[in-house]
Formats: sequence, structure tokens, C-alpha cells
Amino acid sequence: KLKTHLVGGTMHLGEHESIQDVLNRDALFVPVTNATLATPENQFYGTRPFVAVNKRHILWIRVEKTL
Repeated sequence: KLKTHLVGGTMHLGEHESIQDVLNRDALFVPVTNATLATPENQFYGTRPFVAVNKRHILWIRVEKTL
């Protein structure tokens, strides 16, 4: 969940890497593929093959499915 949108998609992690590891990196953005975007009211906004999410705008992250 971001301040202005909900983003669903795939966040790719390296072997033995956690989401917290990705968030703790120096990089300003988190890559998300197969992204679905929605408004804060959960109204569909669109899809994108790739989005770069600014970490400063992330309010929370939820793992829905692990592969």
C-alpha cells in the first residue's frame, strides 16, 4: 500500500533474501513486475508490466503468496 495507490504484483527476491533485505538496500525504488494498480478505495486503476515503487511512499507490504 502506498500513500496514493494500492499496488499488487511480483517483487523478485534473490535466493535467501527477504522483503526486508530489499527494503533495506540503498536503492530508492523497489521493482515490481506484473503490477495491478488500484485507488485507495480499491477501485481498479490499471495494469503495468513493470513499476518502480519509491520506497518513501510505501506504507505497508503484505505477502499474499510465495513461490
